[in-house]
Amino acid sequence: MGRVEAFDSPKSVVCRFHSNDHLPPHFHVRTQDGRLHFRVAFLEPVNRMVTVIVGEPRAKLIHEITALAAANRVSLLKEWEEKVSHEN
Repeated sequence: MGRVEAFDSPKSVVCRFHSNDHLPPHFHVRTQDGRLHFRVAFLEPVNRMVTVIVGEPRAKLIHEITALAAANRVSLLKEWEEKVSHEN
């Protein structure tokens, strides 16, 4: 797994790419304790970027992460292409 480097993550979460992950390009956001996990498809429109996997993220965190992702789409796509190998 590769840590997202395109922006500084909020201190409460870790943002990472998973190697051998599937399309569309995305990264994962998790809390250290594992109570929250969601996926951010950063090329999608902001209102469709987030898929919650575990927990119930606060709207403020979702807004912060999607704003960072939208502002850094080009860098995130470059990181995705460097750090993630996928077959589909």
